[in-house]
Amino acid sequence: MLPRQAWVGVVALQTLLSAPASVRCRAASSIVERVRAVVDEKLIDEHEEAGHWFLAGAALTLGVAITALALKDSPAARRTAVATIALLLLQLSMAWRTGHLGGRLVYRHGAARAFVPEDGGDARGKDGVPK
Repeated sequence: MLPRQAWVGVVALQTLLSAPASVRCRAASSIVERVRAVVDEKLIDEHEEAGHWFLAGAALTLGVAITALALKDSPAARRTAVATIALLLLQLSMAWRTGHLGGRLVYRHGAARAFVPEDGGDARGKDGVPK
């Protein structure tokens, strides 16, 4: 297992990854309806489901990493650390898939059209958030 201080870093970084993913999943529901008007619902659902799987994977990985940290220097801690690394690799593939599906929505299927006004003006409000 990594030295304890390094493993604390792993847990901290996983926390920094998990928290924004949770916020993003909640925020996405507010824009989904607009995007449904311009993109096939099946494509949106596929991206949304991938995002939920990514979030679940991030939470699971965080839990296993915290467990490895809590077990200190024992054989179980080493096995749990190896499991954490395996989960991190799986999570990487989940992140790639979610991002790929989101990029496909925008660049191939035109999801950004949901936020472009018909007159071609700026689709953002004063706070920079899409109207």
